[in-house]
Amino acid sequence: MTNPLQELREQTLGLAIGEMAEALGVGYHRYYAAERNGAPLPHKARAALAELDVNVGDLLRRQEAWTQERAAERRAELRERLAAEVVA
Repeated sequence: MTNPLQELREQTLGLAIGEMAEALGVGYHRYYAAERNGAPLPHKARAALAELDVNVGDLLRRQEAWTQERAAERRAELRERLAAEVVA
């Protein structure tokens, strides 16, 4: 699964993170945290995306699913590391 916010920014709009944050009227770090770290997308950004006719509800649902999938993958990696340490 690909990151929906990143896909919208890079593939659909062709913007860098700073450009996207500026276009949505939010700070770079707040947008970055929403795209990469699962932080909530700022309300100003949601309103700006809606103004661009983006289905914000669907985008946020897909982003949450991506965040949860990524977290599960990371936990699986950590379990493997821990198991390797126990064997070693």
